[in-house]
Amino acid sequence: GVDYDTVVGRSLIICMPRDASGVIQPVEIAGRPVRAVKIKGITFEGREVSTEYGNNPDTTIGFDRLGRNFEGQPESQPFNGSPIGRAINENNLHLQVMDTVNVDVPLGFARFPGLTFEGRELGALILGLESEANHFRYFDHLLHLAGGRGHFTPPWERENELPTDINAISRNFADIVHAFRSLGEELRRLHDAGVIWVYPYYGQASFVNGRAKIHDLEASLDQSSMTTEQKIAYRLQDLRTLFNADETYCPGRILFALFTRAGIDYRRLIAEGYFGRELVQDPGRRAILGSLEGKMGTGADSIEGSLRKLFRRSGRTQDPIVLVMEDVIRQ
Repeated sequence: GVDYDTVVGRSLIICMPRDASGVIQPVEIAGRPVRAVKIKGITFEGREVSTEYGNNPDTTIGFDRLGRNFEGQPESQPFNGSPIGRAINENNLHLQVMDTVNVDVPLGFARFPGLTFEGRELGALILGLESEANHFRYFDHLLHLAGGRGHFTPPWERENELPTDINAISRNFADIVHAFRSLGEELRRLHDAGVIWVYPYYGQASFVNGRAKIHDLEASLDQSSMTTEQKIAYRLQDLRTLFNADETYCPGRILFALFTRAGIDYRRLIAEGYFGRELVQDPGRRAILGSLEGKMGTGADSIEGSLRKLFRRSGRTQDPIVLVMEDVIRQ
């Protein structure tokens, strides 16, 4: 029964009123012009919220107060709804970071009285959008710069949308370089604002007005009660997950292999955005990049080995990436 303009995944987009000529009249909220409202967790591809079925995501890896890893419990989620706890968490984290991080404007959350999934009350997150347009997510932005086509669709449907040569990449070389650096810069801002993204992927960011924009903080973590060891481990996990984009799914491997053939070292560019070009490009400090590439994986086995190397019970390792990240946290 809700009038809306667009359906995007689990969200409805409702534009602000238009004038007589059809132009949207934005409303200023927190100093930003909001042109549409996004209600996240109210639908799934246009269907009504249901509690009948859900999915079981992969087990996540967390870190204890000594920086040692542990496996989290897999948690089933409804396909077309959101537990109210996740909506509240995402709203609070948006409020925490919105002054320095490029995120949508948090407007609050809603509850669905009496509607539960596995004993958890369901709700929705409400966000203000500065544009009513459905911006391409990061994978799609990079895909278009590489001469591909398409929009944010399930990755297994994308093979026929991928570019077949590097000519477009060569033409858009500077824009692609900027896109990867911007993603590293925005991740650093998020971390410095006290939030861990947690297993980010290229569908959880978009590229708007020349800058990366971060989405989907519902499972993200506040760092305020973390030890230094935990902050280092979680921050490295975020970075390493973005580094693993070429390993996540087949189209990603193809696209990122083309970037590599064109001479775009996207891992280094992300690191330059996060740590600063001067540090990453300094020959005496380049070890941090190799350390970051080799130390952190996204699976339980690789992280188990990573943390044994990063932190030892007898004391801190002298691993260069740990020392650099300690400096980052102290800044």
